[in-house]
Amino acid sequence: MYHDLCREIDREALVQLARSKHKRWILQTLETVPARKATLASTGQQQGGPSRTTVHRIIDAFVADGYVLERGGAYEVTEMGRLLLSSYTEFRTVIAQALDKREFLRWLPADLESFPVDALADSKVIRNTPKQPHNVLSAFTRIAETNFGRFRGITTIMSPTLANAYYPVLSSKTQVSVVFPDEILAQLHADHEFIDFVKEHGFESYIRDGQPAQDSEFMFVPEPLPVHLAICDDTRVILAPSPSTGVPESSASAIDSTDPGIVEWAATFFESFRDKGRPPVRALLEQKMAQGSDPQRRAGD
Repeated sequence: MYHDLCREIDREALVQLARSKHKRWILQTLETVPARKATLASTGQQQGGPSRTTVHRIIDAFVADGYVLERGGAYEVTEMGRLLLSSYTEFRTVIAQALDKREFLRWLPADLESFPVDALADSKVIRNTPKQPHNVLSAFTRIAETNFGRFRGITTIMSPTLANAYYPVLSSKTQVSVVFPDEILAQLHADHEFIDFVKEHGFESYIRDGQPAQDSEFMFVPEPLPVHLAICDDTRVILAPSPSTGVPESSASAIDSTDPGIVEWAATFFESFRDKGRPPVRALLEQKMAQGSDPQRRAGD
């Protein structure tokens, strides 16, 4: 977000505006109505603003940089000045949200810089605590009780609680697409309850042959996944950093959001991994081929 702002406005000017309340006061005042230097200085004295000398110095600097222009003896904000002021307002909003949601944001990987921090204002933060260490997991299980037509998710752990919550979703008419890391595949095959569920509900051909089953698909990627994700009907998102980020379970947190900006980001993020995913049978074959080509593994067999 910060980098996007700085593509449109000078980074140093944004930093200086954030540091100087007098610069902000002058730019905001001139944006409301053009004024002469003397008028600004007089208003500043009445409102506890900058001194006459400071007003002159700042306006001269703004004129030199193109943020303010003089017209008929009065000074007014240019289009570039309005962009600087709006960028500062947006930047301040982002910082406020970053501080408010810091328990969640601190564990997001750095390469997720496209995450729309400014869209977090109305998001609910769910936190684990020493007395309630499963709040985040409970949020992902509770959402399975909601009736929806389409569900997309990223799951990075094997959890009987999650499995039991989502079995009804998988056996319903909901369109389901879930992405797992490859390491979960072996755990699923070792889970007798899951295998029985697969056989009972017609997923066996999908697991064995990769043929679509009902309205559900399971995709596997060979890389670690940085988040747990649930997207319901393109209207609601629950998102939490995964254990691969290093987040301790005791201090894990998630966001629950219906903001369109976050929903759009989550959908794009999900599809980027789904596009790289493979159905179970293909993932298994690739794993076996990789094991067969590993000299150390063959030597130990």
